[in-house]
Amino acid sequence: MRTPEHGKEAERRRVQAVALAKDGLSSAAIARQLKVDARTIRRWKVAYRFGGPRALQTKRAAGRACRLTRRQRRNLADRLIRGALTQGFLSDLWTCPRVAQLIQRQYGVTYHVDHIPRLLKSLGFSVQKPERQARERGRLLEKVRAVREVKNAWIIWHTRLREQKQLQGPYSLPLMFSRQYQLTVLADLALTFSMRSNVHMASSTLQTWYRVYASHRNALSFAMQYHSAQLRFKMLLTWRLQLRAKLQMIKQSRIAEKFFIARQAWKIWTDKLEEKRRQKKLQDWKKQKMRKCFICEFKLGSPYC
Repeated sequence: MRTPEHGKEAERRRVQAVALAKDGLSSAAIARQLKVDARTIRRWKVAYRFGGPRALQTKRAAGRACRLTRRQRRNLADRLIRGALTQGFLSDLWTCPRVAQLIQRQYGVTYHVDHIPRLLKSLGFSVQKPERQARERGRLLEKVRAVREVKNAWIIWHTRLREQKQLQGPYSLPLMFSRQYQLTVLADLALTFSMRSNVHMASSTLQTWYRVYASHRNALSFAMQYHSAQLRFKMLLTWRLQLRAKLQMIKQSRIAEKFFIARQAWKIWTDKLEEKRRQKKLQDWKKQKMRKCFICEFKLGSPYC
């Protein structure tokens, strides 16, 4: 990728090459001095001859303009500096999908995730690796704090339960049936839960659990549907194979039946043909016999030959 510094350096070399050519040096000598190809020197000289000094300037690379305005880019940089938590994310870690989601939500512009690093680099940001050890330590402290708060709430609840048992007589109703006591316990638990420092983490954890549960439930329903579809497909395939085999057998039986019918017809026809031949031979023999008798009778005048 060409930077502005590289463009200025190339422009300076082109101007120097034209100046050396004006001093009378050959293209090969200028190429050796500037460590470029001689054909490049000749191309620069031709460009200067037809375009003047403007032809030696570095041209800006053509490309699509940024879809964010300058004001939107400054606003995006300010939002990135304020952190991901202030933008409604669950942690204070910026990732390329989160930045793309923020741009889509705030400015209505869609960026591909692979283009986000170039956009951030143009804004002056660099890639940073998060400190996993500090984050894990913070999570551990949050877990220990949450466990301690739950334990303290459990101790307070047991203490109040014993006090209520002592205040009430032995023949009173159980404490669990006391509506006032239930409201008191629920209010205390709600107050304790609201005073916790990790309420947001607990709610986000609950939401994550519900999403995972919903995805598992959807996966289970999809697996059941897929299994039933596969079972129906296998049953249909087995039925089609059996139907194909039966149709093949019916086709073969019809072919065999046609063959036997044709064979029987051929036999009947050959028998009739043989019968006709015998009848014809018998008639021919009778004719010959009559002819011989007639000839003998005509020659000898006797009825017998």
